Amino acid sequence: AGGDLSFTWNSELPLDSPIQSVLQVEISNDSPPKSDPNNCDFGSMSQYYHIESLLAISIVSLIPGPLRLFRGKKGYTLRKSEILEQAEALADILASKARGQYSCESLIIKLHQGLSEFQSKGIISTVMEQNSSDLSTKKALRLARDLDSDSDSQPDESQDMTKLDLNLTSKTIPLLEDLCQILRKDLVCMNYCLVNLPFLPIRKIDYLDIVKDAIDTNMKKNSKFIQYDDVDFDTCIFSLVSSGILEEEFLRGESWIQAREEFDSELEIQYLLKNLDPFYAVVENTIF
Repeated sequence: AGGDLSFTWNSELPLDSPIQSVLQVEISNDSPPKSDPNNCDFGSMSQYYHIESLLAISIVSLIPGPLRLFRGKKGYTLRKSEILEQAEALADILASKARGQYSCESLIIKLHQGLSEFQSKGIISTVMEQNSSDLSTKKALRLARDLDSDSDSQPDESQDMTKLDLNLTSKTIPLLEDLCQILRKDLVCMNYCLVNLPFLPIRKIDYLDIVKDAIDTNMKKNSKFIQYDDVDFDTCIFSLVSSGILEEEFLRGESWIQAREEFDSELEIQYLLKNLDPFYAVVENTIF
């Protein structure tokens, strides 16, 4: 079922786990956490830190550049609604609701709880309301702008306009990096599955061989690429089937898959890859 997607900063993982040493630190300490990514199987953490990783990748995908360029700079803000929309989009791509057997509503609640935990850890903070005179000036300017604009382009008043300050320090940047890495293998696997999406029926085992060959070819060009021997390909296939991109049938005891009719063209694959790209770039390009 993909594990418990609930927010689990106090999980049942061993206390000496590298990721635990990062998650349990006090953010007020200026020294960076001592986490060695090479000794930590981030992929196995996804059942414990799925929500955290969704949110971390979403936050980083909205930042126009490497996190370290913004270290110590104050006033970099994102709208809460932006982060949640990105996280929901990524959850849809990975079929998080199906993997964790959560309803749409409960997943959204978990994302809100996750942001609250990010706030308690000092990664983000809510931007305080400005004084009334500043707000009045901004409202007047917004009214003038809206009068000059087409009515169809006016903002949705029901949208949460809460702004969040990012606290990017030597402590929080490694924390966000590690949380992003937790779903790295899922996103890399998803990318290569989409690139090689089968338009005609094929045995799942043969399709996975094609995907593994593609990853193996890239590994020879990129020493930092993932090892596919510990990638959960079955989970990736399950995500694609659950999201309606692949259809799966069993014939004579074997699983056969192919792209659904609405996705069996190069144009549709490019559309799917475009939706994946903001998140894939976070983990594939190592932009931290």
